[in-house]
Amino acid sequence: MRNIHDQIFKVVTESDPRALLDLIEALPLDAPARVVPLERELTRAPVYIDTAFLVEEHETRRIEHIEAFAQFQRQDSERVSRYGNELGLKFLLPVFSTILLMVEAYDPGPIPREGTFVLGALTVTLRFRILRLWEIDARKLLDTGRNALLQWVPLTRCRQEDWFDTTRAVARTGDPQLASNFHMMGALRYGEEEWHRLLDRGALMIRDEVFEQTWLGQKWVRKGLEKGMQQGLEKGMEKGMEQGLEQGLEQGLVKGLEQGQLQLRSIINELLTSRFPLLGDQSGLLENIRDLEALHSIFSALLKAPDEAAAREILSRL
Repeated sequence: MRNIHDQIFKVVTESDPRALLDLIEALPLDAPARVVPLERELTRAPVYIDTAFLVEEHETRRIEHIEAFAQFQRQDSERVSRYGNELGLKFLLPVFSTILLMVEAYDPGPIPREGTFVLGALTVTLRFRILRLWEIDARKLLDTGRNALLQWVPLTRCRQEDWFDTTRAVARTGDPQLASNFHMMGALRYGEEEWHRLLDRGALMIRDEVFEQTWLGQKWVRKGLEKGMQQGLEKGMEKGMEQGLEQGLEQGLVKGLEQGQLQLRSIINELLTSRFPLLGDQSGLLENIRDLEALHSIFSALLKAPDEAAAREILSRL
């Protein structure tokens, strides 16, 4: 299972190997046995398996090898055979392999119970178990009392009361990792959006801070924040543009008025110094006049003034 679910499968299986082996009917929970997780790397290449355990029971030793598939392809039979062969050669122990099919929507139909790996004159055939999780009754997992098996319930055959019991049991553990795995499995089976809708309907929601710490909870919080930020940004931009336009127009008018006043004062002063130089610089007097219309009137009057005395009379009235 080489995708985003590979790591989550590794975490789930290592959390309680005995529960997993009971799930695949490889070793009953009450059997007096010792179970040791094995390294996933098989060769120097390297080749990685999903998971395998050394089982010591009744003075015998064997390897239980599990490969999980969201989507099983025909060529995967050969790959599982090769992994089983390499496990046997590495540890020189009997190997029992299980193909774990996780999602009913991707059921490949009938699968041969054995796979063959051929390299020239070398032929390796491995018989394996095939387990479809959706055919397992969820109640069987719940009745074991093993918290680790709660993570598998979304992939099994569930009734409404099974969902209620499972979500309550997950919430009681207070374990964010377990809750995260539970939601990951639910999203794997139903898809994130459908799983979200199931939770929104209330029957499956773990309504406490545990859910907020899960992978899916954090993802939805992020999505909510992103959506909120996007909406806020759009709203803010719209409002900002509206306010900015109004403010810009207002500021532009003010700025334009000030520039117009400044230029008109400068023109009036130049007119005075060129036509009536004895009157001197009148910029100080003109500075106090803020009305653009008044400045226009002064300019027109000075432009028509016949002599210096008339110009002086105009300025005296300012």
